Amino acid sequence: MSIFNNEEMIRLRDDVQTLQKQVHDLREVLDKVCEHLTPPCTPTPSEAEASPAMVENGSDPETVPNAEERQTTETAVSQSPLSDGKVADALQVLAGKMESLGEKIDTAAYQEKIIRDMHQELVQLKKGLIEDLKKDYLADILSICERMGDTDRHIQPDAPDYDAQKAKRLVTNTYLYIRDHLADEYSVEYFEPSAGEAYDPKAHRAIRVVESDEIDKGGTVAECIAGGFRNCETNRVLRQARIAVYRKKA
Repeated sequence: MSIFNNEEMIRLRDDVQTLQKQVHDLREVLDKVCEHLTPPCTPTPSEAEASPAMVENGSDPETVPNAEERQTTETAVSQSPLSDGKVADALQVLAGKMESLGEKIDTAAYQEKIIRDMHQELVQLKKGLIEDLKKDYLADILSICERMGDTDRHIQPDAPDYDAQKAKRLVTNTYLYIRDHLADEYSVEYFEPSAGEAYDPKAHRAIRVVESDEIDKGGTVAECIAGGFRNCETNRVLRQARIAVYRKKA
């Protein structure tokens, strides 16, 4: 399970790298513009000689730009991208996009970590839940095995005082105990379809066909061979009852 798939993560990282490169290029342009705005002053032979006005005013001829330099500087300022803040605005927009994409990547990575941690916890919880369910089922199976073992020990066909009727009652009581246990612990009840009841393929499994001349009997239960089991709360059939079904003779 993933908030961002691998392709989206790769695309986000590529976008961030592209924006970083664009910001780097713009910064290089800014540096060049700044260098252009402040060019080094190299005096010419004509500028080396001080005019009488400069000498009288105490000005340094090397620090006073001439008319040509002033014109060049003014032109550079008017043509520079910084004059209208375009470069600064572009940098701000790109920086905002890069920060937004970086937050998305960080958020995706954090979400992926949370999902992995939750998945591990769910796996451990599921494993523990299955073990607990196994323990409960195992305890029930052991209880039934003990009851069956007691019944088997009490039935001794070779004993001088063996009573077939008593043995039959022991088996029946054990069987009824198991049915009651299923009903009490698991809400599973036993059912037997009656003869003449309409055949229901969801609840009945026809294992034998009985032909009949009577039209009304066609498609009805002729005999219940073995009952079935269903959930008494949801009425869902867990085990179909095995029956013989009537079929009209051709």
